[in-house]
Amino acid sequence: MGMLSKFYAAIIGLMTVFFPVIYLFGRKAGKDEVTAEKLNNDLAISGEMADFYKALSDEDTTDPVSPGTLIERLRSNGL
Repeated sequence: MGMLSKFYAAIIGLMTVFFPVIYLFGRKAGKDEVTAEKLNNDLAISGEMADFYKALSDEDTTDPVSPGTLIERLRSNGL
């Protein structure tokens, strides 16, 4: 065997060892990135839900509900 063919065999051997390792590191990094993005989205959604329920609790619901007050409240605030 010539020197060049041994060199090519060594290159191919190194590639068969390092490509799966690089692939696994890339998968792990991608999974971590997706997990972080999902957690950020969940945090944003929970903040929006908290704001919604806070605004809902801040409304004055002690008024007696009569047809006139209900119509006025719907006209001014909407559904």
